[in-house]
Amino acid sequence: MQNNIIEVQNLKKYFKIEKGIIKKNIKYIKAVDGVSFVIKEKETVGLVGESGCGKTTLARVILKLIEPTENTVLFQGKDITNLKKEDLKNYKKNVNIVFQDPASSLNPRKTVRQILKRSLEVNEYQKDSMENTIIQILQKVELGTDFADRFPHHLSGGEQQRVSIARAIILKPKFVVLDEPTSALDLSIQAQILNLLLNLQEKENLTYLFITHDLDVVRYISDRIGVMYLGKLVEIGPSEEIYFRPKHPYTFGLMSSSPVTTPRERNKKRFELIGEIESIINPPKGCRLSGRCPFAKDICLLKEPKMIEIAKDHLVACHFVNELNLNK
Repeated sequence: MQNNIIEVQNLKKYFKIEKGIIKKNIKYIKAVDGVSFVIKEKETVGLVGESGCGKTTLARVILKLIEPTENTVLFQGKDITNLKKEDLKNYKKNVNIVFQDPASSLNPRKTVRQILKRSLEVNEYQKDSMENTIIQILQKVELGTDFADRFPHHLSGGEQQRVSIARAIILKPKFVVLDEPTSALDLSIQAQILNLLLNLQEKENLTYLFITHDLDVVRYISDRIGVMYLGKLVEIGPSEEIYFRPKHPYTFGLMSSSPVTTPRERNKKRFELIGEIESIINPPKGCRLSGRCPFAKDICLLKEPKMIEIAKDHLVACHFVNELNLNK
């Protein structure tokens, strides 16, 4: 039985907006608003949703780059909110991130060796073992030893991303956030990077949170997919279930927007969500999708739906999930 690496417990992250000199009119951007889910050991959970839905903010809270407004995250069963200095250092060693744009995340004034060495120095690795560790990690991401003396601008986009991946896993973390790691790459290079990530996951026993807008990519790499809308998790379940048999109207609309790439999908039922995206500052009182959903009723406007399990590991937040036949 797989253990949980990450447990997100009703997590909230609000950003304060203060207008005027007197600052009486204080409002909040509810970037993450009551999100709960788990990520199991050696699993890849994909996270999708429109820009501004809270995906990256959620990841930053998990990585402890920003603090939550309310509730918490557990890492291997331990609350990360108020870690002591030594425990925090250990946590930072066990979690890392690969960013979307490798060109902007790598120091242009440092060689690949210096970039990788920095992580080892901060974590007080023995100096006589650093060079061997750097060579080994370059080999694991399928780069030759000659790359160690190159600067980032001497590398292609795919090579830069391999260096970013090497930096993220050089300390042998247990959990890695992949924040749209292939979106800046050509399609052929995307496939190479995805396969590299899958190989590394198997060999290094890694657990991933994969954030993306690309529905085909998330289906390919993920074991389960979570769907966010306006700070809420509206559906999470096995990858194939979410992709081919979504149960939440927003997920169905999102999947309908994906281009048809196989004969199997030609006759798939499709529909578009109506209206504009609601304000994340003043979201609807009930279901966040109520103003755009063609199936919305009075209760949707007044009461927020709870996440319920409709099948094994498949959870949906919709009042009428058992009544809608979205896939027929």
